[in-house]
Amino acid sequence: MAENERMFERFSHVHSHIEGLETQITEIQRLQEAFAEKVCFIFVQVNIYYFSTCSVKVMDQEKDIEIINEAALHTSENLKDGNEWIRQAISNSAGRRVVVLFCIIVITFTLLFLDWYNP
Repeated sequence: MAENERMFERFSHVHSHIEGLETQITEIQRLQEAFAEKVCFIFVQVNIYYFSTCSVKVMDQEKDIEIINEAALHTSENLKDGNEWIRQAISNSAGRRVVVLFCIIVITFTLLFLDWYNP
């Protein structure tokens, strides 16, 4: 029975603590709504004043974004061209190696034949 009473007291304490938190959260929400209303009012007043300045800045940003977009497109084209040139260089290098290896083999057998033919 004593254990039940202790648990009841503990849960009562927790319940009262939760009710206190609920009250605090409600107060915070009310204050936040009041703050949001005042901030919106101030924002509207400031926005009217700075609207023309902001529109000019937005236009400048639009131009900058267009320049960046064009630079990105040129960069991707340059990367594609560079990759193609690398592929061509690799294939040309492989072809040259085959030609050089063939010439070395032909010259080697020619020297062996001349050594065998001319005592």
